[in-house]
Order: sequence, then C-alpha cells, then structure tokens
Amino acid sequence: MSPKPINRRILTTGLLAGLVAVIGVFWLLGWLSDFLWFQAIGYTSVFWTLRLLKLCLFLAGFALISTYLWANLRVLSSRVNWADITRAIGRRFGSAPPSRSQPPPPGNVAAPRLEGVAGAPFAAKAVAIVLAGVFAFALAGHWDLVLRYWWSQPYGMTDPVYGRDIGFYLFRLPFLELVQNTLLALVTMVTGLLAWLYVEANALRPSRHTGIEGHPRAVAHLALNVAALLLLTGWGYWLDRFALLLSDSGAVFGAGYAEVTVERPALWLMAAAAAALGFALLFPAVRRRHQRSAGRAGPESSVPADCYWARISYGSALDSHAVSERRLPGAR
Repeated sequence: MSPKPINRRILTTGLLAGLVAVIGVFWLLGWLSDFLWFQAIGYTSVFWTLRLLKLCLFLAGFALISTYLWANLRVLSSRVNWADITRAIGRRFGSAPPSRSQPPPPGNVAAPRLEGVAGAPFAAKAVAIVLAGVFAFALAGHWDLVLRYWWSQPYGMTDPVYGRDIGFYLFRLPFLELVQNTLLALVTMVTGLLAWLYVEANALRPSRHTGIEGHPRAVAHLALNVAALLLLTGWGYWLDRFALLLSDSGAVFGAGYAEVTVERPALWLMAAAAAALGFALLFPAVRRRHQRSAGRAGPESSVPADCYWARISYGSALDSHAVSERRLPGAR
C-alpha cells in the first residue's frame, strides 16, 4: 500500500511556520540580551520604549505594504485564471505535461478567461505575506531615522546652494531616502512579477512595434504600477539633488563645480522626465478604465507611445545619470 502524497498546502504552511519559529527564536534571544544589558545600567524604560517603537513601525509597515500587495493580487485574480498560470509555469520548468490547446496565432493575444475565476491560490498569498513581512522588518530596523525625522530641529544655518537649514540634511533627508528606496524596491519587484504572470497567462505579450499589447484590463493594471515606478524614480532624482551636498567622491567633501553646474540641472531634468512619463502612463490607464466601464473598450489594447517611449527615455535617463557621475580632471 503506497503512502499518501503530502498536501502541498500543508507542506507550505509547515515550512513557513518553521521559518517564522526559527526567526522568532533568534529575535527573542536578541531581545533578551538587550534587556539584560539595559537592566544592568538602569535603563529598562528605554528598552521597552525602543521595542514598542519597533513593533509599531513593523505593524504600520506591514499593514501598508500588505494593502498594496493585496490590492494588486486581487486585481490580478480578477483578470487571469490561476490554473492557466500554474500550467504555463509547470510547462516552462518541465513539471507539467504540455497542454493540448493550440497557442494563439502571431499578433493575436488571447484574452484571459474570467468566468469562474477563483481567488488567488494559497502560495501567492503566502508569498505576499512573506514579502510584506520582509519589507516591514527592514523598515523597523531603521527606527533611529524615524525618531530623527519626527523630532527634527532647525540647526540655525543654511546651505549655500539650496538655502535649506542644515537640520534638513541631518534629520529629514535620511528618512525620505529610506522611504523612497523602500517603495521603489517594492514597486519594482511587484511590477516585474505582474508582468511575468500576465505573460504566462497569455494576457500580455511584448511587441516589437507597439511595445506591449494585450487585454486592456491587464495593460491598464500594469501601466498603473509602471507609472508608480516612474513617479518614485522621479522622486529619487529630486532627492539626489540634496545628496550632492554630501558627496565625498571628489577632491573635497560636498558639492563642487561639476555637481552644481552639471549634475544638479541634469537631476532636475531627469526628475521632470520621469514624472512626465509616469503621468503619461497614468492618464491613459484611467481613460481606458472609463471607456471600459462605458462599454467602448475592445478585446485588445496596446500602449504604443506610452510604453515604447517610457522604455527609451527611462533607459536614457539612467545612462545620463551614470555619465554625469564621471569626474573630469580639474573640474573642481
């Protein structure tokens, strides 16, 4: 009598529970050692204040990131059939037999089957929870930046380039960079996963002439995330202007001639270009949503100008940023 196969859901739950338990044990050991040290020097109240702050930051970050992931997962589940995705991934990695259905002809993207589509599978929900926990844990580790931002004070002196108080660079800028980098990493990862899943579900396909074409709801969903990615990139370029004053890559510390006359205008242009591209992708996605609600959307959609020029301009902006960081001899 052959043994019964282990249910994948039970196995995944057990592995996640074991991983959480191991991480929790090491976390509690660190907390115990810190508590004994704070108790020995008579600062037990400080220990509990810091732990409460870290816990609140973790819960707040987990709630916000989980909401973003849940919204994307819910929209994705309403646009694709997870069974088709599972079969496509299985065929790609050789773990599932090939399907008898014929692939769509070239130039035609089959719309995803929306009838009877169930919610997201347990594995997708587990990945979303783990991803939210990792990002929230990283945010909680930067509790000192949050305190510096919350209790920021003016320094009484201004910088000669932007006219901002020095306290902005000491207390506020590090926290803003933390938020921007975290959101940029999260949206980049989610956008890449969405594009991959939509391609596996045959709801999107890259086109050499139009950039991306496919089902209009899939295109609109991906365009919204790409727009958020571009807007966050523009925000990063805007913050990089202030980081020029803290540059230590040249002969002297701070902003030199090349940073003030070359890199600062270039960062302004790249920030404006990224924001313009983000809005160029955002508004067509909203317009297509209203057209679809009015019954004017067709079976397929493409983003010829938006995605194509966003891809070229975004890549050019990155290249320009890399070139602007090069130093010429005697530039200062």
